[in-house]
Amino acid sequence: MTRKRKVAAGLALAALTSAAMSMSVAQAAPLAGAIFTTTPDGGIVNENVRYESKLEVYLDGGPGPNAPQTAAGLPDGMYVFQITDPSGWVLLSDDPSKCRVIEVANGIIVRLVLPTELDFSTNDYYKPGNGNNGFTLPCHVPDPPDGAAGASGHHDTNTDRDYGNAGAIVVQMMPFLDTPNPGGVYKAWVTPLDVYKGRLGNLGDHPDVWLGTVKKRGQVLGYKNDPGFGPPRSVQKTDNFKVKEQPPMIHVFKFHDLDGDGIKDADEPEIEGWEVTIRETLYDGTYIENTCYTPCSKTVAQESIVTVTESASYMGEGWEISYVLVDGQAQIPAARSVDVPFAAGDLKHVVKFGNFKLTPKSGIKCKDLKADGRCDADDPKLPGWTIKASGTAGKGTNFTQTKTTDSDGAYRFDLPPGTYMVEEVCPTNTDWYQSLPKPSGYVCGNGRYTNIEIRSGDAPHLNNDFGNFQPVQIIAKKFNDLDADGVKDAGEDFLKGVKFCLLQGGAEVDSSDFLKMPQDACQVTDSYGTVKWENLFPNEYTVDEEVPVGAFPTATEVYIGGKFYTKIVGSGADKVALPFLVGCADKGYAELTFGDGFKCVGLTPGYWSNWRNHYTEAEFLSLLSGTIAGSIDAADELLNSNSCSDGNAIDCMRKFLLANQLTLNLTAAIADGRNLFNGDDAGLSELCQVPGYTDSLGYWLGKALSLHQNPPNGNRNRDYILTVKTMLDRFANMNLRP
Repeated sequence: MTRKRKVAAGLALAALTSAAMSMSVAQAAPLAGAIFTTTPDGGIVNENVRYESKLEVYLDGGPGPNAPQTAAGLPDGMYVFQITDPSGWVLLSDDPSKCRVIEVANGIIVRLVLPTELDFSTNDYYKPGNGNNGFTLPCHVPDPPDGAAGASGHHDTNTDRDYGNAGAIVVQMMPFLDTPNPGGVYKAWVTPLDVYKGRLGNLGDHPDVWLGTVKKRGQVLGYKNDPGFGPPRSVQKTDNFKVKEQPPMIHVFKFHDLDGDGIKDADEPEIEGWEVTIRETLYDGTYIENTCYTPCSKTVAQESIVTVTESASYMGEGWEISYVLVDGQAQIPAARSVDVPFAAGDLKHVVKFGNFKLTPKSGIKCKDLKADGRCDADDPKLPGWTIKASGTAGKGTNFTQTKTTDSDGAYRFDLPPGTYMVEEVCPTNTDWYQSLPKPSGYVCGNGRYTNIEIRSGDAPHLNNDFGNFQPVQIIAKKFNDLDADGVKDAGEDFLKGVKFCLLQGGAEVDSSDFLKMPQDACQVTDSYGTVKWENLFPNEYTVDEEVPVGAFPTATEVYIGGKFYTKIVGSGADKVALPFLVGCADKGYAELTFGDGFKCVGLTPGYWSNWRNHYTEAEFLSLLSGTIAGSIDAADELLNSNSCSDGNAIDCMRKFLLANQLTLNLTAAIADGRNLFNGDDAGLSELCQVPGYTDSLGYWLGKALSLHQNPPNGNRNRDYILTVKTMLDRFANMNLRP
């Protein structure tokens, strides 16, 4: 049948008359009006497709659809109703007829007549106020709320929504048995009360007592048909209906809880194909176990405990559970398995799981050698560092988890939906700085990945790397490469007072940029021949030596991280550009050792005896300053003397002493910027040594000056004086060049 709605007429209920309460069994004309089955509020009639349960089937008598109230209404009076199979041969109503009496007035049902209002000793069966007449059955249970199906199944009455203003009601037709009809069809009947009595209907006894049962293969189908509803059919009204009532069933659903909050939002899809185990534990302790794949439904036994368990994985991927609902009630705490009791009369229970997928968030921890904010392939990976993730998970709960980087410097979190921050935990009392993610001032631990929004099913968050570095130290040393062979030999001392400058990117290092302690970019070697720059930012640096006057670079040895890097000999070795510093186990360290040889070019007494060919008198006077000759005449006398041939050892020695002093003064004059050099390669130095001899020029000059100031008596020490003279002669004639 099609669904139809009734039209309210709004007529007032007329007063009951005694004539309306008695109807002749001999009535010849067919019974007027009609009856319908309807929903619990009387809103939809003949609603076969929506009767989910027998509890939802109500009786509605009166006007037909879209008709005025008086148009198809039953005649006023008392009626008895029943439920049978479609043929009418099997009675299904499961209570005495006295519980199934209704009253119609003005074409609509206005009352369920209670047995206490019936007098079985009289013909009219109706005499108000006569007590309960032995009535004990619960014929009528007015289950609230009005308009909903009565859960007790005992002739609940509700207001008819279409004719309620006229006093109309609908009457629940339960209790009745299941139809034996294969199509699930039932038939509702009404007949006037006096007709029922005239056909020898029995109002008082239960059908089982006075009619007996109908059985098939030993199974009770119902009761024998009630003769009170016998022919002719013209004095009865019927209506067929169907009920979609099913055996008890468990329904299991799953959805993807994208934000992990335990609430199914509009954009969160159902999850199909997830394996679920359904186990029924029966009253005798035995059980039945089956699997199904969501969404799924399964019939189960009454009075059993059904355990629903979701598998721990879905398509090979790990998931978490956010909540479980059983019939709309959250189960706390949420678990992968839930017990659902099926009591007698339960028709269905619904289990709904919410699940989310953990999202990997991973990265590596590296020593950022270049402090450039990247973890490059050649940057060492740092194991044993603590990485922390913290924030708020989907249900508003606080979340904190730590991981330790492995041997490859890698870490990984598997995060539920929520909002997070990931940071590194820096070791205490260390000099580590952070470059990735770069914080202000490179402060270790202050660089974080923040406001990370995680939703279930997100792609993995990769490359959340942390980079750290330690400050760099550069040391430069200077030694006197006496034999100019590019190797520091025993006896070749480190030199004090040599200036070195550190440059970065072509400019002097700015100590305010990163250095923890202010220090000069340019420094002078100490008594150990050393300068040092500490707490430098890893970068490319140039160490520039200011080569002393008269010296030339012979070698630069560079060690980085304690390992030999390179050796430079020859021109240009006074300036070394370091590569990006690669560190050892703890910090970047570079040590540079510079070797300098000195130009030992002497000018002989013969050169100086012809000084007028090279210098003016004033220039020569300036060169005589501090020498053993106080005037030009004294110098000429010494330089032109033949004392050596005359056997005067002291004068002979003085001649070579003066030549060396003049050459040294010329070297100093050139260093001071005085234009006294006219092409001769004057570069004698007190540090020069004659190859094959240990002592330097300065040593022999000291000896000669001592002899000059305190000459020995006579020629007793002539051999010693000549030895000093010979060494001075060698220095004056030396020509060591780079």
